[in-house]
Parts: sequence; structure tokens; C-alpha cells
Amino acid sequence: MGVSAWLANISNNVVTFGDAILAYSLMVTSWIGYHASTTKLPMKNVGRFIIDIVLLFLYYLAFVNVTSFSYTSLIIFAVFLLYFIWSLVRLNEYFDVRSNYGLVKRTTQAATFALGFFVIAVVAYFYPNATLQGASLLASFALLIYYRKLYWGGPKRKV
Repeated sequence: MGVSAWLANISNNVVTFGDAILAYSLMVTSWIGYHASTTKLPMKNVGRFIIDIVLLFLYYLAFVNVTSFSYTSLIIFAVFLLYFIWSLVRLNEYFDVRSNYGLVKRTTQAATFALGFFVIAVVAYFYPNATLQGASLLASFALLIYYRKLYWGGPKRKV
């Protein structure tokens, strides 16, 4: 079942179509954010690279599971949990200049967003009501957009 089937019966596939757009948005904005971040603070060890490989697999799973917002929300929570861990690894790599780039604040924010996506995942998984899933999908978009707005352009050096 693909986009043409979703569009043929759009009223029954709004959440599925939204899942697909959310998965693409997550992946594309992640790619942009990754390059901005690693340009300013390059990887010093293999830790962040390994997390990036796992993230690629999770993006794939997000695309494969777009027909189930419950699964998509669990995957997005896992992605944001890895963003938090990625931030912790970067904080360790750049411990000596952490305050110059606000890395502690950014790591705390990543944890907060992971927690937000955890709440959405729990609601979506345990309450599979279509209306609630639609609201959870909108909340996921809002959180993703806000997260990307906070992080756009990568770490900023304080003057």
C-alpha cells in the first residue's frame, strides 16, 4: 500500500499519510542538523558515528512502519533518546569547551524532547483511538519543528 492507495481513500489514511510526512521530515531535518553540528564540532571518536548508524536504521524502520502511528511514535522516541545520548557523547568529547557552545543546555534540551516523545509514544501505544492518534501526530510535528528551530545551524559559539 503506497501513496496512491492512501490518496484514493484519504479519509481513512490521514494518520498514515501524516506518519510518512513525519518520517521524511525527521530524516531530512536530521541530515541537515547532523552536517551543521559536525561541521562546527567534528567527531573525535567513534561513539557518535555508531549512534548515527543506529539512527539510519531507525529512520528506515520509521518508513517501513508508517501505517502504524503507535510504532512510528515508539521509533521517534528511540530516535530522540539517541539524540540525547549523541549529545552526551559530544559533551564528553568537548568537555573543555562545553560552556563556549552551551553543550550542557543542549544536552538537557535533548533529554526533555526525548521525554516529550516518550509521553506521545505511551499515549499512542496504549490509546489507539484515531482522534487521539491524530492529535498525537500533530503534537509530534509541533515538537519536531520546535526541536529543529532550537537547534537550527548547529552549536553556536557564545561570544
